[in-house]
Amino acid sequence: MSEFAYNFIHSLRMREKAYFKRYAQLQSNSAKKNYLRLYEALEQQEYYDKNQLLKRFEGEPLSRHFSSEANYLAEQLLNSLTNFHFETSNSRKLIKLILQIDLLTERGFRKKAQKVLNKAKKMADKFEEFSIKLKLIQLEEELLFKHGILHFTQQLQVLQEERSQITQKIQNLNELRLLREQIRELQFSAGFVRQPEQFPHLFANPILDEEQHALSLNAKENWHYIQCLRHYLLLDFRAAKMANHTYFLFFKQHASFFKQKKLLPVLSNLLYFSALDKDQELFAVALSELQQLETEKEVDQHYVKYIKYARILELYYQTNDSTNTRVILTEAQPFTKNHHHELGGTERDYLVRLIIRAHIQAQQWEEAQDWINFWYKVKEANHAINILKLFSLIIYCELDYRHLLASERISSTKLLQKLKQYGPLEKQFLQFFKKWNKIPTAELGDQLILLEELIADLEDLEVQNIQQMPLVFFNFKAWATQKRDRIEQQLHRKS
Repeated sequence: MSEFAYNFIHSLRMREKAYFKRYAQLQSNSAKKNYLRLYEALEQQEYYDKNQLLKRFEGEPLSRHFSSEANYLAEQLLNSLTNFHFETSNSRKLIKLILQIDLLTERGFRKKAQKVLNKAKKMADKFEEFSIKLKLIQLEEELLFKHGILHFTQQLQVLQEERSQITQKIQNLNELRLLREQIRELQFSAGFVRQPEQFPHLFANPILDEEQHALSLNAKENWHYIQCLRHYLLLDFRAAKMANHTYFLFFKQHASFFKQKKLLPVLSNLLYFSALDKDQELFAVALSELQQLETEKEVDQHYVKYIKYARILELYYQTNDSTNTRVILTEAQPFTKNHHHELGGTERDYLVRLIIRAHIQAQQWEEAQDWINFWYKVKEANHAINILKLFSLIIYCELDYRHLLASERISSTKLLQKLKQYGPLEKQFLQFFKKWNKIPTAELGDQLILLEELIADLEDLEVQNIQQMPLVFFNFKAWATQKRDRIEQQLHRKS
């Protein structure tokens, strides 16, 4: 328990620590209570060391009752934190009102209890605290029964109808939450969807036909999110952008209901879909909204900057704006290196991939390789590793590192097959680089023929409507075409 107390203390913010000290002084006149001395000792430790604590209090009663004092300290810390946060969220304020109603009812103040209860019900309705609303309905029923008021059956019927409506809203919200998670899982497992009829619960579900089928604001928020992702998974980026713009306007309309930090993912997707659709006008509107959040204290500023750099890099890639790409890289690269620990693994991985892609697009092969090395140092999972492996092969090919290209091709084949990320695109490229390594560097004509074959194979993938994440993330055909054009220029100069 003392280790828990240590971790608890070091999780507290400065205001929470200050409140605990005031709270502890109110509980006792003695500032030298053992649990307070233990608190001070734990707060001073840079890392938890029980032996050091026991040595510090050796020969004192505290060392003999160390476990019980640690338990009591943890209990007081939790009581203090509970009191401190009673007013910091709507649900906690409602719980406090429930305690008041319970105490008033217990002491026979029925009218006052009913008045507080009515206030709490209005608040629960306003903020869609449905589970607490059910508890309040139960309390109101108990008030009626406990005080034996005559002719209250009609009131009970009203409460029964309220309970039915709330239960329906809870079920509706839970259904949409489940669908949201299912479509997110589909996004990460399948990437994109070629046959939506295989997923009728997501693409032919009546609840997703009209917004009115969502019975609360929280339910509508989930409904809008699902609409955006459905269009995205079908590779209809314009429809995804339009759906996300509607989603954004919904948030703005109900800004007082949703916390500002919940707006961040909405803006992030609006920027992303606008970039994919090359809609620079809507992108500028969304970026302006994002920049307004850069001064908000309750918003994670590292996440704001991640969104800003990631989406701007995407826009410049889609519009082939190499000049502005170089400019934004001067901000995005130091941010990524200096603050990658503050980003989630997925965000860090994605931002690094964007930076690598930008250097490949600019034909800055050594810089791209440096960032691949950085990615290997900080990576947490193998998500989208197929893209990184293809990038590595392209870079080794461009730098003419033939030995590294050969070993990377062999290891990549084994890894991608093991991870089940060995699709048509990966197969084509790995076979291409196997043949490429057999052609001498000076044989430009043979290299040209091989690149023409690769371009034709990539065009076949387009005809077959092969929908893989790497093909959306990076224009492999454009790279092969540029490589071919550069070799043609070399041949022309030689001739």
